[in-house]
Amino acid sequence: MERPRSIFPRWETQELRFRTDAKRCSSSKVAHRGPLDAPCRLRAPAARLNCAPMRTNDCAISSFDRAGESGTGSRSNEGLSMRPLGTDLPSLAVLAERVGASLRRREESVAVVESSAGGLVSASLLAIPGASAFYLGGAVVYSRRAGRALLGLTAADLAGMRGETEPYALLVAGRMRDSHRATWGLSESGASGPSASPYGDPPGRVCLAVFGATSVARTIETGDVDRATNMDMFARHLLHLFDEVLRARPE
Repeated sequence: MERPRSIFPRWETQELRFRTDAKRCSSSKVAHRGPLDAPCRLRAPAARLNCAPMRTNDCAISSFDRAGESGTGSRSNEGLSMRPLGTDLPSLAVLAERVGASLRRREESVAVVESSAGGLVSASLLAIPGASAFYLGGAVVYSRRAGRALLGLTAADLAGMRGETEPYALLVAGRMRDSHRATWGLSESGASGPSASPYGDPPGRVCLAVFGATSVARTIETGDVDRATNMDMFARHLLHLFDEVLRARPE
């Protein structure tokens, strides 16, 4: 069956070559760390957690979960962090349609902050007719200066923390949600390539976060060094994670 095309054809490059190793998947350790406090209270202890990454087609081996204000107070990440992510992710257009339809049914809203994806997540959501019913705003935060200007991040907020980590992804997703008074906040922070990031993270590594009634963070490694390919994959993985969160919650 033909793979769905992206609404951004220039980002559609050759299929990635992923490693498929059943032994790695079966032996991966799943680490739940939570519940987390509000994002503005994340500090150095959370930032120093050893967030082991996963590779596409392996099992997720690191995630956070925070029960939402309207929830029961119990952790509800089961079924999200242990699910293997395949190489056959739908296109951005398909994923955005799924998420948009879910948000409309629930009468919920989302705000998005991106880094290495460069705005592809926001663009895919805004390409849906009537997106104003659920999309409240977005930002591309590509430097600390942008973080101060667009998110109001202070030195105290970032104490002991750096970008391209799960605690940071949760921090900015929560800040974006709160500043827009949205139901959900989404974020990604990673290294799209072709070289490693200033932090030393390899190209193709990204930390994703969904912040809301259920909050989850996940680390992905695509194993690819192509910049455009990774930008597209980062955006698709973030919407895929958000789609999982929405489907796991009762309507």
